Amino acid sequence: MDDERAAPNPEPQDGNGLAIAALVCGIAGILCIWPAALAALIMGIIALNKKSGSGRGMAMTGAILGGIGQVVPVVAIIAAIAIPNLIESRVTANEAAARSTLKSGLFPAQVMFQAASLVDQDGDNVGEYGFISELAGRRATAAPTAAHYVQGALAMGDIAQGYRFAVWLPDGAGGAISEPAVPGPRPANAAAANAQERQFVIYAWPQKPGDTGRRVFALTNDGQVRAAPQAAGANPPAWNDVFAGGGWDAAASWPVYAR
Repeated sequence: MDDERAAPNPEPQDGNGLAIAALVCGIAGILCIWPAALAALIMGIIALNKKSGSGRGMAMTGAILGGIGQVVPVVAIIAAIAIPNLIESRVTANEAAARSTLKSGLFPAQVMFQAASLVDQDGDNVGEYGFISELAGRRATAAPTAAHYVQGALAMGDIAQGYRFAVWLPDGAGGAISEPAVPGPRPANAAAANAQERQFVIYAWPQKPGDTGRRVFALTNDGQVRAAPQAAGANPPAWNDVFAGGGWDAAASWPVYAR
């Protein structure tokens, strides 16, 4: 019939298919499937360039997700390389600081503290070595003036740059005493005075083993800093670890830390 009109041919909707595929691949790409992210980016761009189809929003979202998916693996690779290096650098810096604190901070402080005879438990005018709180003036002694031979973080406590520090002194019976738990002057022990005039050991160990440090350091009265790997569970170290479990007259078994 004359009034019959031919039905119009539908416009191809291939752009919609590409847009949907781009969106699906883009979501997969965000989940770190790198080839899918690349496919999403390509298909999204192609779909956006087509004049047909109504899926431009999906195409744009897929292209954006695909672009992000291209970046995520690169960032992950950079992080995988950089983060261990940063952690290792921090550990190295902490260990160097611990060694320096022992050698250049606490050893001179012990020498000056003993020379000033701020603790003289047997009254022979020869001073004994001190605990960190005494070296810093945080713990009172029998002397009228307090010592202030320790500066920085150890002037306020026993932790500095990821390491914990502690002094052990002879107890006069073959063992050792550590920092008293109660405030005030340390209990007098005349029987230990002569040994405390000659010997001490100071340890520095990681506050978080493996994270803030991997070595334990020991400073003895000869002025040498020695080191050993942080042993599992040895936190804090025993007072005679540096002497291989022996007494005060045993030779130090840890090697001198020369770095």
